[in-house]
Amino acid sequence: MGQITYFGLGPVENYIDKNNASYHGLFSSSVKEMHEDYLRPQENGSRSDCDFVTIEGGDLSLSVAADKTFSFHASEYTQEELTEKAHNYELIPSGYTEFCVDYKQNGIGSESCGPELRKEYMFVEEEFTFEFTLVPGIK
Repeated sequence: MGQITYFGLGPVENYIDKNNASYHGLFSSSVKEMHEDYLRPQENGSRSDCDFVTIEGGDLSLSVAADKTFSFHASEYTQEELTEKAHNYELIPSGYTEFCVDYKQNGIGSESCGPELRKEYMFVEEEFTFEFTLVPGIK
C-alpha cells in the first residue's frame, strides 16, 4: 500500500495553521514522497481538508470518504519510530504503511519553535462524532 490519491489541500504537507502553500485539488503521491525529512523525527506529512483519500498497492485499495472534511497521513515509519529516534538518519522504515485518518488536529505552532498556538487552531473538543466510510477494493 504505497500509493496515495486524495482530494483536499496539497500537494505539500499542511495543517489547520500551516496551509498557505497549499491549494485544493486532486493529488497523487507515493507514501515515501509524503515524508518530510525533518532533522528531529516527528509526526509529519499531514494533508488536511480532504473529502476522500485512496491508498493502494498491488491489486488492493482502501478508500476513505466522509461528509465532513478530515485529515490523514501515511508513512513508512511507525509513530513509535518517529517518537523514539532523535535524528532523521536513525529512522528505519517498518516495511509497512502506517495510515491514519484524523477528525481534527491541533495546529503545529508552539512556544518552543514560535508563537503560542492561536485559540482558533486548538483542538479543544472533548466530545465529538466523526463518521467516515471505508471502501475496500480489488483490481
